[in-house]
Amino acid sequence: MYTEENMERILSYFLSNKMQSNYVLEKNMLNDLPGIDKQDFTDCIDVMEGRGMISVTRSSESSDGISSVFVRPLGLYYFTEKEKARKKERKNDRRWIITTTISVIALIASFLALVR
Repeated sequence: MYTEENMERILSYFLSNKMQSNYVLEKNMLNDLPGIDKQDFTDCIDVMEGRGMISVTRSSESSDGISSVFVRPLGLYYFTEKEKARKKERKNDRRWIITTTISVIALIASFLALVR
């Protein structure tokens, strides 16, 4: 079953092996990725290929139908872009907290002015 976490683990595994050129998939690669079975791996590969993060060469000779993988620029910059999005989200959260705090203070001040 595809999960974002598994996809990120597989992509980081590819990137850690400096896959600037085609990477021939080894049979023991799944041993390096504990908790990811063959079906999860295939599902994640299909999703990453669909998103344009990797390019896959398929072969009927291999057991899973995949002979090599090439990490494309979108895959290379995935984690950088994810971090930028997280920082932007954090900035928006901080802005919301500040404006909400100011609104609550104004509400309390107006309530106190009304009571006096």
